[in-house]
Amino acid sequence: MAPRAGLDPEQLVIAGQDVGNIGAASLPYALDRAVRTRGIAPGELVLLAGFGAGLTWGHALISWPPS
Repeated sequence: MAPRAGLDPEQLVIAGQDVGNIGAASLPYALDRAVRTRGIAPGELVLLAGFGAGLTWGHALISWPPS
């Protein structure tokens, strides 16, 4: 998804590399890590994408912080 969205690897936060499979918590974990380490600016767009067991997937494009 990242190449199709025009994102560079430096722009990604991948939760599984640090803490392994944390299931449904991976998206909030990655968002928290991005906010704390990268300083996401107010109004910045954040793309959340997840892939899970049973071939489930989802994605959302949000403006940070949500209002």
